[in-house]
Amino acid sequence: MSKSKQIDKVFLGIALAIIIIGLFAFFSSSLGILAKNKDKFYSIIFSQLVLGLGAGSLFFWAGLRLNYKFWQKYSFYIFFGCILLMLIIFIPGLGLRHAGAQRWVSFGFLSFQPAEFMK
Repeated sequence: MSKSKQIDKVFLGIALAIIIIGLFAFFSSSLGILAKNKDKFYSIIFSQLVLGLGAGSLFFWAGLRLNYKFWQKYSFYIFFGCILLMLIIFIPGLGLRHAGAQRWVSFGFLSFQPAEFMK
């Protein structure tokens, strides 16, 4: 690796520390599910670790590879797209109501919270 392409070890260490702390918090809060239903626990473990941590790692790697000027150049369009995603919540059939609040978007096989993109 050239001098300009070296990985920032402090940033990588902070990211790994956040992941490890998150894993401890996740397992700690999931112990109640394990006591009630072992199969559901393993299903949640798979979905959160494999899909969540795996997809998050891919996005992290892609974010490291993108030039920061890309985000600066397209920031307005990304922001506008996030606003549109937030408004999709109010479209009947797409907005999903959960626990008394309508904050999820459901496309059948995929559901997500648009507020996460806004962050």
